[in-house]
Order: sequence, then structure tokens, then C-alpha cells
Amino acid sequence: MKFTSALLFAAVTANKQQADGSQAQAQQGDAAAAAPAADYGAQQESAPQQESYGAPQQESYGQEGYAAPPVTKCLGSCPPHAPCMDRTTGACSPKAYGMAYQPQYAQSANEYGGQTMQQNGYRVLQSGEGSCPPHTKDTNNDRVTKRWPLWTGFALLFIPALWFLCAMFGDLTDDGAINGSNLSPEEEARFNRDNGGLKRVVAGFICMVASLAYLTMATGHGFITRCCDGRSFYYARYIDWMITTPLMLWELSSLAQDFGIDHTDVHFWWLFFLDILMIAAGLIGSLLCGSEKWVFWGFSVLCFIPILVQLCGWDTEPAGSDGNAAGRAKYKRAMNITVVTWFFYPIVWIFAEGNGNLSANGEAIAYTVLDIIAKSVFGFVCIQELR
Repeated sequence: MKFTSALLFAAVTANKQQADGSQAQAQQGDAAAAAPAADYGAQQESAPQQESYGAPQQESYGQEGYAAPPVTKCLGSCPPHAPCMDRTTGACSPKAYGMAYQPQYAQSANEYGGQTMQQNGYRVLQSGEGSCPPHTKDTNNDRVTKRWPLWTGFALLFIPALWFLCAMFGDLTDDGAINGSNLSPEEEARFNRDNGGLKRVVAGFICMVASLAYLTMATGHGFITRCCDGRSFYYARYIDWMITTPLMLWELSSLAQDFGIDHTDVHFWWLFFLDILMIAAGLIGSLLCGSEKWVFWGFSVLCFIPILVQLCGWDTEPAGSDGNAAGRAKYKRAMNITVVTWFFYPIVWIFAEGNGNLSANGEAIAYTVLDIIAKSVFGFVCIQELR
């Protein structure tokens, strides 16, 4: 009996020790599983994720060391209050101004004693001209912010156009023919011989087309924003030049022929096609921002040089039987206006559309002055020489 009781006690004791050991191992396993989770949570709290802005994400295509090429962003225009454009991302930001502090004094009443006390303070002022941060560009220089040059160009081209056309209608007779009936007999004969009515119509049409282009630009149209640099490009000017410059060459060719300088129609058509190529090459180059723009500028200049040579050459050619020194002088005045003004157009192009050193406002002023002289003043000279 005692032996049986001893065996039973030993079995119960062994079973209890085995259960305690299993429970201890389970607790150790739970602690080990909880430790990495705690460490991971601590790692997340101690090292927060950092967000990157503006860094392009690159994708690999199964080959080590290969990254997708960066996407070229089309740069638009920034608002006037935030004109600084980042050259890479295209983001707009305001200008940075220097800060100054000015003492400010205020008087207030003491609520306890009723006495007036002075309180000193400072007011923050913005001083100096703002500047754009590094790696940005000021887009205010790339768009026309002053419209008065364009409106001036419209007025000084539209009014002469009306005058030229009114002068033409003043020469209309009762039968509707333009024969200079309001002129003296000598002037009327020369007017009819030189086809003066058509010259006045062409002079008025030149200024009318130019005034329409300036009206378009003055009302905020006729331009695009270049994708590569965000500069405003006024294509309305090139449409104007494509129409008016061949007509100006026709006026000069007719003056040279009427005043005794002998040439054939082939000379005019040669100048006509060179002029069209010259304007088209300048238009293509203005739409580009890379170094290839200078190739088109050079092509335009190569087309321009024969025009200058031909216009100046007519002045040195011997006059016809009905030519005289006065007639050569009249042609020379009109020719000099064209040669001098047209010579400055490619120079303005270099500093405006070319390298961008001339602001959009400066470009508008320069081209407006040249257009007024090259068209309005030229038209007055041509019409005056018809009398």
C-alpha cells in the first residue's frame, strides 16, 4: 500500500513539472515574437519617411544601369505676382525682397491710472527690388506687360492708311477712273504715266495690314508662349511682314522703273521669292530655342543680302531715255528708308528672339519704331513723289 502511494505521488509530480516546462517555453516564444514587432514599431517611429519633391522617378527595364530618359517639361507662363519660373520643374514662385524694420510708436491709456503710455514696436517693410531665387528666371521679361507701344503702332499705321486711301479716292473722276483729275495738267499726265492711283492703293493697303496686326497684338492676341523657355512670341508680326514686304518691293520696283531706271519684271520676282524665304526662315528660327535657330537666322540673312544689293544696284544703273537726276533722287529717298530700316530687323532679332537679352517690352518698342518708319514714312515718301 505504501509502495503504491509512492508511485502515484511520483507520477503526479513528473506530470506537473512537464506542464510547467511547456508553459515556460510558450511564454519565451511569445516574448521572442513580440520583440521584433516592438523593434519594427520603434524603427518606424524613430525614422519617419521622407517625401521628395521634384525628383523624377526612374524606371529600370531589366538591365542594370539603365534609366528612363527624363521627360522634358513644357514651360508655360507664370502669373505677374509669382514670375520666377524654375527651369527644371516649371514651378512658379514670387520674388524675394529684402527686409527692413522701421520703429513704430503707439499710445495707449493705462486702464488703472488713466495715464497715457508709449509702446514701442517695429513694422516690417519691403525694401529694394525683388529678385528671383537661383535656378529660376523672371518671366516678366518674356511677355509684353506694356501695351502702349502696340497701340501707338496701330494708330500711326492706321491713320496714314486712311490718308493714302482718301488721297486715292480724291483722284476719282465721275466715271470711276483714277486719273488724277484734281492735279495740274502736267502732274496729271505724269500721274497717269506712273500709275499713281495703284501706288496709292498699295501704300494704303500696306499700312492697313500692318495696323490690323498691331490691333491684334494690342488686344492680347496674335502670340504664343514658346514651350522651351516660356517667352511670348508674336507670330502676327510675321504674317504682317509676309504680306507687306513684297508689296513694298513692288513699290520700289515701280518707282525705279517709272523714274527711268531700266529693269525687267524678272528682277522683281527674284526679289519677291527671296523676301518670302527670308521671312519664313526668320519665323522658323523664332520658334526654336536650340542652337539650330542660328542656322535659320543665317539662311534668312543670306536671302536678305541679294535684296539689299539689288535695291542699291538700281540706284547705280544708267537711267532710261525718260530718266533724270530728280527721278533718281526720288527713288533713292524711298530706297534708303527701306534699306536702313530692314537692316536693323535682324539685329533686333538677335537680341530678342535669338538670345533673349532684350525683354518682350523692349522688343515691342523696337519693332514698332521700325514698322512705323518702314511703312508709314515710306508710304508718305512714295505718295509725295507722285506729285
